[in-house]
Amino acid sequence: MSLTREGGIKALELKGDLNLTVGSAEVAKARLQLKPLASGATALSFKQHPNVAKFAPGGDRTIALKDKNRAFPVGQPLGVLKWRFADKDESVVPLSINVWPTANADGTADVSVEYELEAAHLSLSDFVLSIPLPAGSSLTSVSDSDAATENEENGTLEWRVPSVSNEDGTATGSLEFNVSGATDVNAFFPVHAGFVAAQSLFGIEVATAQVVDGGAAEFSQDTVLVPELYVVS
Repeated sequence: MSLTREGGIKALELKGDLNLTVGSAEVAKARLQLKPLASGATALSFKQHPNVAKFAPGGDRTIALKDKNRAFPVGQPLGVLKWRFADKDESVVPLSINVWPTANADGTADVSVEYELEAAHLSLSDFVLSIPLPAGSSLTSVSDSDAATENEENGTLEWRVPSVSNEDGTATGSLEFNVSGATDVNAFFPVHAGFVAAQSLFGIEVATAQVVDGGAAEFSQDTVLVPELYVVS
């Protein structure tokens, strides 16, 4: 995801995979029912494994083999579904980032940084913002020296927040720092963000699992959302 400094979208692409691992032959002829998608997911496109039946237009999103007499492999992960989202709908941006650098007459620059979790259902961990520091500049002060430290090797200020969530009151945050020897405010960009979430942005999750021509099957699922690129430039 690439965002403008004003909060608009330059480029947004989301890709995902659903991998199925069957634990025993008794449930190998499985049928998975996905939960209803979250709002804003109308631009999602899906591709099924060649042996998996396509979703019925306007119907439930069910994952099952085309041939009911066949079974999924046991103990071997199989990618059964892929999805892709490419749009410029600002309402789907999970995290907004604002960086406000101000150049002063004395050759210093004051920089204010803010983040806000826009996707309320997400809980982020290992959140880090990497902000470039101008070449030859010197970091003189930072409002939270425990959370933000200079990475001299990369020439950046790294602001780390262990958790970003509505549940623990960390859905928003701010940081201020001052740099000497900085006259070009453009030198504080691009800003890169990294995080991990255990939820799907569009709610792509399994609701139920059952054996074809049988009863319900027990299942567990793990969801991981990691940005390959999340940048403000």
